[in-house]
Amino acid sequence: MEAFAMGFAEGVTTSLLGKLGNILAEEAGLLAGVEDDIQYIMEELKSMDSFLAVLSSSLDHDKQVKTWMEQVRDLAYDAEDCVDVFRHRLRRPRHRHPLAGGLLFAVRLLRTLKARHSLATDLRNLKLRARDVSERRARYALGIGPSPGGARSFSSSTAASSSGLLRRSASFVKEVGPMGMDHYKREIVGRLMEENDPQLKVISIVGIGGLGKTTLAKMVYQSSAVTGGYFQARAWIEMPRCFKIEPLLRNMIRQFSSRGRDILDILGVDPMKQGARMERVLAQHLDKMGETQLVRTMVEYLKDKRYVIVLDDMWTVHAWDHIKSALPSSTNGSRIIVTTRNEAVPNACGSSSQCFIYNISPLTPKLSNKLFCKRASPGPIATYPRGMENLTEDMVKKCSGIPLSIVTLAGLVAAQSDMTPVDWQNLQNHLPFRLKTNIIPEKIKRILLLCYIDLPHHLRPCFLYLTIFPKDYDVERNRLVRRWVAEGLVSGSRGMSAEEAAEGYFTEFISRRLIQPSKITGDGKVKTCRVHDIMLEVIDSITSQENFVTVLHEQSTPTLHGKIRRLSLHGIMNPTHGVRLSHVRSLTVFGDDIPFHNYGKMRLLRVLDLQGCKGLRHNHLKNISQLFLLSFLSLRNSSIEKLPDSIGDLQNLQTLDIRGTGIKKFPGAAVKLKKLAYLLAGTKFHFEANRAEFSGSWSYESMRMPTGVGKMKGLRKLGLITVTDSTVLRQIGKLTQLQKISIDVTVRYVRRCLCMVPEYTRRKEHFVDLLSKLDGCLRSLTILDSGNGNGLSQILNNLRRPPLLLHDIQLVGFLQTLPDWVASLNRIVKMTLRRTFLMRDAVRVLKNLPALAQLVLGYNSLDECDEQLVFDHNGFKGLKLLHMESVEVSFQEGALPNLEWLKLIGHFGDHSVSGMQHLHSLKEVYLDIGNERLQEMLRTTATLHLNRPKFVVA
Repeated sequence: MEAFAMGFAEGVTTSLLGKLGNILAEEAGLLAGVEDDIQYIMEELKSMDSFLAVLSSSLDHDKQVKTWMEQVRDLAYDAEDCVDVFRHRLRRPRHRHPLAGGLLFAVRLLRTLKARHSLATDLRNLKLRARDVSERRARYALGIGPSPGGARSFSSSTAASSSGLLRRSASFVKEVGPMGMDHYKREIVGRLMEENDPQLKVISIVGIGGLGKTTLAKMVYQSSAVTGGYFQARAWIEMPRCFKIEPLLRNMIRQFSSRGRDILDILGVDPMKQGARMERVLAQHLDKMGETQLVRTMVEYLKDKRYVIVLDDMWTVHAWDHIKSALPSSTNGSRIIVTTRNEAVPNACGSSSQCFIYNISPLTPKLSNKLFCKRASPGPIATYPRGMENLTEDMVKKCSGIPLSIVTLAGLVAAQSDMTPVDWQNLQNHLPFRLKTNIIPEKIKRILLLCYIDLPHHLRPCFLYLTIFPKDYDVERNRLVRRWVAEGLVSGSRGMSAEEAAEGYFTEFISRRLIQPSKITGDGKVKTCRVHDIMLEVIDSITSQENFVTVLHEQSTPTLHGKIRRLSLHGIMNPTHGVRLSHVRSLTVFGDDIPFHNYGKMRLLRVLDLQGCKGLRHNHLKNISQLFLLSFLSLRNSSIEKLPDSIGDLQNLQTLDIRGTGIKKFPGAAVKLKKLAYLLAGTKFHFEANRAEFSGSWSYESMRMPTGVGKMKGLRKLGLITVTDSTVLRQIGKLTQLQKISIDVTVRYVRRCLCMVPEYTRRKEHFVDLLSKLDGCLRSLTILDSGNGNGLSQILNNLRRPPLLLHDIQLVGFLQTLPDWVASLNRIVKMTLRRTFLMRDAVRVLKNLPALAQLVLGYNSLDECDEQLVFDHNGFKGLKLLHMESVEVSFQEGALPNLEWLKLIGHFGDHSVSGMQHLHSLKEVYLDIGNERLQEMLRTTATLHLNRPKFVVA
């Protein structure tokens, strides 16, 4: 792979050119004497960037070209750092009087004298470097174009439209796994269900990378045999190459007991006495447990249960030896499935009578051609392109029956709708020749590399960015997109915002099969994704050579002599020795421990991502104000409980994610964050159900907002927040860019004097005004009222201008009836109702909403005294997901014609669900109901259903 690495400026030149142009326009009066230097650097970088775009279409370059490309990259990075630091030092005074403009400008000239002198010196040095780099290109005749044998890029200069990409990606995510797996699946499922063989068995799936071992294991794990209740405990575990037993065991225990009750009983812990949610209590105890106690807890939990565990991608025998002590050898018919590339692993898993080995073979030529056609053909009929049959068949042969190679190559072809016969021949010529079986993985990498090369120049840095995340990590779409924007890898154009453009990039990667959807919402939108481990190896080799991302983990031996631009720490405790941090643009930590206390050495940080760090403390953030370029800050699911007031100094901050933390109050000083677009706080509304007693408790956490929030004009998403001051509500109503708000309107207490009554009335009135003022911009609305009054009903019914452009609405609180304007929500895609105590007729108001794809009827959403909810053939034509918690329901013939997912959670009587056979489009049934008799009845219905939907029992 080393011979095929490419160097380029990673898209930084695009961001830099925009900043240089802006600084010339905005600060012309302060740039006397350096305008020519800036203009010269701009012109040189434009020329270099164009030439890099040509060079990057080649698979191979000689050493001189690589060195020149590296110099251009470093020049662009250093120039952008110089400009960003200068703009910070030139920032304008916050308070300006219109009559004192001349005086203030003179004062500013004096104040910025040192900064302007420093800029002039830096620009002269950069100009000399740019001139030298440009002359070196001519001196060594580097302008000869791609080297002979290099592949050309077939991509157009711009990505397809977002709507077209969305259609392509939507069709992709609905496709099933690799072909030729059905017979393996049937055999393995048969092994799982052998009731006359109660001994613990290990089933090993062995083969080289790219054959679909993980996909096969997932097909088995998601089959009704596993999910339908036969196994009393199940878990899917991705085995990291850097093996650590404690995190793996904690993950497994959490999967065994999703609510934690059984595990906490073993530990002798009563969550009700702890005064916290069950999941949080369990997490706190697990985090304190060492290996011995974790193993003991596992054995105690599993000893009397029939369990199935998948250990995906087991690298070494050592890993198996370490984990097997936690898996009791019961006689209940338990099974373990192991996928591995290492042929020594299955032999270590037990005797021949205890271990079954399935060696996965490449696809036959017939199946290979069928898979390629299915993935490459945009139409309903999977065929080769007309006139290209022989050529494409030869291309597929070069994939040697490896599904990953075939699918990725098909994605490359599908992305080129206008390929000519010459283009096809060119592509075929640059596919690797047939290689011997024992080096097929290297051949796969060559094909994947070619598909990476085919990406348009501006998409490549965003794809390389994925190497920041660990193997088998579910990368959240929103998190990734906002990080791209924060680092300047994506910029808006032609009326499209930077985030909209980044969404298009993400969808392009999905449509090209370069990333794999892992979680999909009910309306078909990809929520999280993964990168195949072999593809990750390919782009990781590029990023390490191009110094795009530096990944450190306990077993890594990185070369740290160069400037580190992006640093990703995977569970490493003390990486600071020998690491130069002065040029780091993003820092990402995966693990509980925070290795840094002082950010003074990282003043160029744009992205600080500490999501999930349980060791985060207030002192870790005390110097955060020094990060004046910081645009993205995530403390999500960390242990932080308070934000420092100095966070208000981060004038470039656009995203602040503090969901799942202990932060209950937003600092008053932070309302100065005028560029902040995403303020994500609080925790989800959650109901802890006790099915045995048909009772439960509500829990959620919101963050209190201070006065002055109206200054944060850039806010687009806000919540979950609580407001105790009418003034704050009036200020939020002025945030005309707000697209999403989640707000708690509950009155926490009522004093015994009457003075609270007028204030409560004013707050309701101001909240009505708030929603009426935001009617033209709101797209997502969540309102929580966990009190016992009818405040929520009064608010919704008194709206003068209801938000009719909503796509998503969640209402939690007493309503009884829905307001009339709900029937006019023609764009609503998802509706969630909890604790609303609606009559059944109120739900029928929703049946004619044309875009409604997801309906969640949570606990106490319907009145308990009302009759059974009946869905007939009228209405709800677009509904794809129906989620119900303790709601008795009947489906008549013709009901919900497009429903694909049915989720039933909570308390259900023996005959409280009927007519499931009438849901003709049903694909999956998810049950967490506790009623075994009803569960068996629904399983029988699913078995006889024409679609044979997947049947999952929690």
